[in-house]
Amino acid sequence: FDDGPGELSKDINNLLKINKAKASFFINGNNEVCIFDHANELISRFYDGHLIGNHGWSHAHMKNLDKNDMHNQLARVEDAMIKILGVKPLYFRPPYGKSFDFSDI
Repeated sequence: FDDGPGELSKDINNLLKINKAKASFFINGNNEVCIFDHANELISRFYDGHLIGNHGWSHAHMKNLDKNDMHNQLARVEDAMIKILGVKPLYFRPPYGKSFDFSDI
């Protein structure tokens, strides 16, 4: 799942739990809502065994950003995940599915 957390987070978490399914979530820090407002849902997902990855702070087109802004997009989500979950994300999925030169960050 890309984006979020959001309005459907609780419903998605419940459906996955009912069906004993695992998923990968690539989250934003502040796209539709702020990550800190949905900390409990992220904690629940994490402890239910789901993968929580980085999808950039504001869902920006990474290829349109300079090196510092790209780094900031990733670092802000990383910092938030450390505060909320106590771990750094291991995976990153670029917003809009657009890849870019990772050596730039």
